[in-house]
Amino acid sequence: MVPIPQSMRDTFKMEFMPDGYPGKRTEEGLVAHPMYGAYLLKFYVSRYNDTGDKKFLDSAIAVAEVSLKKMEKLGEAKVFYFTPNMRLTSYKGKFYSGLVQARWLQAFSQLAKHEPEYKATAAQMFEGLLIPVERGGVLKTVAGGQTIEEWPNEVPTYTLNGWTSILEIVHDYAQETGSKRAYELFNENIAALEKLLPLYDVPSVANSRYQLAGFVRFKVAGHVKGGTVHIPGEGDFPILMKKGGVWENHVRSSGRETILNVVMNRVSYPKRNEITLQVDKPVDVYIANGEYTPMATSLGKEQWVHLGKVSGRLSVPWEKAELVAYPTNFLKKYAGENYNVYHHMHVSNLRELHRKTGKPIFLQYANKWDAYTKRWPSMSVYANEDIKLTPIPGS
Repeated sequence: MVPIPQSMRDTFKMEFMPDGYPGKRTEEGLVAHPMYGAYLLKFYVSRYNDTGDKKFLDSAIAVAEVSLKKMEKLGEAKVFYFTPNMRLTSYKGKFYSGLVQARWLQAFSQLAKHEPEYKATAAQMFEGLLIPVERGGVLKTVAGGQTIEEWPNEVPTYTLNGWTSILEIVHDYAQETGSKRAYELFNENIAALEKLLPLYDVPSVANSRYQLAGFVRFKVAGHVKGGTVHIPGEGDFPILMKKGGVWENHVRSSGRETILNVVMNRVSYPKRNEITLQVDKPVDVYIANGEYTPMATSLGKEQWVHLGKVSGRLSVPWEKAELVAYPTNFLKKYAGENYNVYHHMHVSNLRELHRKTGKPIFLQYANKWDAYTKRWPSMSVYANEDIKLTPIPGS
């Protein structure tokens, strides 16, 4: 097996496991990260394309085979599950990712150009993108089309970099194979993305949103016996009367005041998300609010903003929850410096989708968001932070 390149070792903490799979070195040991095999497989195929040296093709096949042994069947698909014991995500259950599935589709499609027997394997990867979320998959029907979820939260997240990256890969697969189902999947997703793309724009901080969902705290001046969150077009989601994760609606603390963690979604904009509370008498309700911080992944509380006195249902004004769907951050490190990976990725992915589709809206927002980055050096929110305002070198 050709050694893992040093860049992958440094960036991903990637090391070979005893069985030959490229795992991630964590504080708890070496873990079989579902994405890493796809990364390394693509690297070996690329090196074989560049050099013609068969050792790279042999290494690609070896990684492919050990990876397939770690995948499970789901209908006609094979998928690589994340599991709680991996401790790679905050999600509590067993799931597979739409983005990881697409990366495997891309990797096996590239390998199949040299080893045709892997065409059937690539088809199994594609099947994983067609399984609805209701059946443990990643495909969701939405108003105006479909979306492929990067990870299966109860409240869909609509993560933009993952969604656009998946669509680029699906389009390439459709072109390479002539698959009617792949073209249909691509077009249904493009229809939904065209409709939702403006919701990711954040002119106030010259940025784009990472996703449309976000969690936020509410303070209730009294005791809450239960409740639900209504997101138009998505459904009703109960508020757990016990502590839960940040991507669950739950009671964080209870006493004379009740603090709630609520997952909201901007996908319904301009329609408001609504919260129904079971209370004995009218109570004052406040939402946590604050400013965007480039070195944070979600909204931090700087002040409580009064929303009104509630005896049942509360309609949350978007002007009080503008940053719940949080803009992209600068937490990714490269050579010791902090960069905003995702905003630049949004720009490049939209340019590529415009090239593939000719849809004007993708070029419109690629140009708009690219122009935002030219303003960052003159904006105090960015200029006062120890961050790099350019793309990662070589990206």
